[in-house]
Formats: sequence, structure tokens, C-alpha cells
Amino acid sequence: MTSLDDWRAGGAYFLHRGFCVFWREDGDRDAPALLAIHGFPCSSADWRRICPTLAARYRVLTIDMIGFGFSDKPFRYRYGVADQADLCDEFLALRLTTEYHIIAQGAGVGVAQELVVRSLESQKRPRLLSVCFLNGGMLPHRLSMLRGLRWAPEPVLSLMTTKRSLSRVIVTLFGPRAPPDRTTLEEAWTLATQTNGRQIIHKLVRFACECAEPLERRLHALKRVQTPVKLIEGVLDPLLDGQMGTIYRDWTGRLSVTTLPEIGRYPQIQAPREVAEALFEFHNAF
Repeated sequence: MTSLDDWRAGGAYFLHRGFCVFWREDGDRDAPALLAIHGFPCSSADWRRICPTLAARYRVLTIDMIGFGFSDKPFRYRYGVADQADLCDEFLALRLTTEYHIIAQGAGVGVAQELVVRSLESQKRPRLLSVCFLNGGMLPHRLSMLRGLRWAPEPVLSLMTTKRSLSRVIVTLFGPRAPPDRTTLEEAWTLATQTNGRQIIHKLVRFACECAEPLERRLHALKRVQTPVKLIEGVLDPLLDGQMGTIYRDWTGRLSVTTLPEIGRYPQIQAPREVAEALFEFHNAF
């Protein structure tokens, strides 16, 4: 797997509202574009395990959303779904992308849903070919706790100011069957806290809360859109209790679902081969 230093060295930066945003492009320039949107509290580095497999078939476009990873983490900033979607739009324009697929996980699912909405609202934008959601959102009782910023005792709501507390969060989210290794935990701390990242944790929690809310505008778009939609669900995600597939079917009335019974919140890290195979099968069907 690519080291963090090599991952960063292979990327570049562009400016969004005056702040630096990290991005990478892997794969053949002429291959179909696949925009990979990471979750909370993560970064584009989460796609490292699966990126070589995806890059054999796609032009893989990855970013660190503002506030995450190697991107700037300004304190006086409104972190929101619409702004992160604007950032994605700017990135697609920068890379001269005319059509693209999306794969998104965690908070990135909310941003991807916003891009789905925009694909319906305007034809003067890159054509959205398909959307693949990994674990994202959360059950209502989890969302209410996050909205209230009640940090303890729920692990996902712990104030991530120490390496130990962040590690507890990640271990819990990975689930009992496919736990993270020490390197994963060390890297998560490095990415979350560099560039004064610790000071904006509460802002990123609010952003993750906004991403998780099932807004009518986004749900209506998922029902209307003709773009193929796929869900790959890690069943042992403690925020969803294996109910994401049911929730999305109820919302949309249609959905292709692949379940990973041994996997938690981060399928692209925990089961990269299975995720790639499910994505390829999904795309081969149309």
C-alpha cells in the first residue's frame, strides 16, 4: 500500500475560496472518470488500498475535502455539504471532466447526494453516469446524539483530542471482525490533527451531522434520478446496524445492494477487493 508521504507526493493542490485543497489523479487520462469522495474523519488516503485496482479501469479522481487530510483546515469557515459539493464541481472543472462516476463513503455520501441533486437541476455540468454509496448516514437516534454534540459515552461522538480517543472511535466503527491495524490508527491521528486540525473537530462533526440528515431535497432527487445507483454496505457499521440497505430502498424504491457481513463503516479500507468487484459488476450491467 502507498505510504502517506508517497500519496501526498503524488498529488497537487488547487485553491477553493483562498484555501489549499489536496487532490490526486490516478489511472489512464482517457479512462472513464471516477470521483472518490471520502468520509468523516478521513481523507483521500482512505482510497489507497483500492486505488490501484480502480485505476486499472478508471481515471480515479480523489480529493481531501476542505478541513480534512492534507487540505487546509481554516477555523473561521462554514463547513457544509453545499460548499464541499462546490469544491467537487471546481475540481471536476479543473480536470476538464465532461462525464463521471461517483463512489462515496461516510459523510461523502451526503456530498454525493448533493451532486445528484445538481445533476437534475442543471444540464450545463458534467454528466453523472452512476453513483455508488458505501456506508453513509446513520440511524435517527445516532443522528440526534450527533446533532446535540453529546460527546460521551458514544464512541463516535467522543471529542477527538487525543490519539487514544480517536483510536477508540475508529476501532468501534470498523466493527469486531475486521479491526484496523496500528498503522491505520497512527495515520488517522496524523491526518486528523496536522495543520491545526484538532481545533476544528466540532465543526467537522456538525458537517458530518448535516451530511447524515435525510433531507427531502436529496431523497426526492434519488427517487427521480435515472442515473444508476448502487449501495455497498458493511453490515457491522454500528451507526447503521445493518439497516442502510432497507433505509435506502424505502427512500428510493429501487437500489442495487451488495452486503459485506464481516465489514464495518469503511468497506474501501476493510474489504477493497470485494468493493472493487461489486463496483465492476455494477458498471458492467449498463
